[in-house]
Order: sequence, then structure tokens, then C-alpha cells
Amino acid sequence: AGPYCQVEACPNNCTSPEHGTCMVRKRRLQCVCNDNFSGRDCAQYLACEGDGKCSNHGVCENGNCNCDAGWTGVTCAQRSICEGDRHCSGHGSCLRGVCA
Repeated sequence: AGPYCQVEACPNNCTSPEHGTCMVRKRRLQCVCNDNFSGRDCAQYLACEGDGKCSNHGVCENGNCNCDAGWTGVTCAQRSICEGDRHCSGHGSCLRGVCA
């Protein structure tokens, strides 16, 4: 960056301040990503980071939460509720508020 390319820059300026900060690490400018962001430019959103932060209602796999039956949302924090088989999109039956 700079008019004569004299100043090194971080990739994509770390996407945004909400994603990460450009800092000197090992004598080079690198993005230091905030929680739940990853990648060279902190652009990849991670719902979880392998530590089970899926609201105790799912499993973290490759940065995404796979929710237990009856739970939904990016971090499995929302109860999924069905009322009768019509809410299961023709792919199951509603049992105790959960499509099965």
C-alpha cells in the first residue's frame, strides 16, 4: 500500500474491524482474527471453534454447528418447533415439537 508501495498491508485489510486487526507478527503484517472469524483476511465466519460452543445443543464440525434434534440456528440456540406434520415439509412427522 502507499503511493510507492513502501508500506506492506494486511490481506483485504482484515475484511473489517469487526472481523480482525492488522498487526505485526514475526516481522510481518498479519491479520489477527477476532473470535468466530478465521482465514488470512478474517473473512470466514465460524459459528463455533471446535470447543463445543453450540449452546450445548449441537456439535461443532469444521466451524459450523450441527444442531441436535429440536434445535436450530447458527449456534443451535433456538428451539425448533413444529405443530403438526404440515411444518415438516413432507419429510417426517411432528413428535413432541420436533420433526422426526
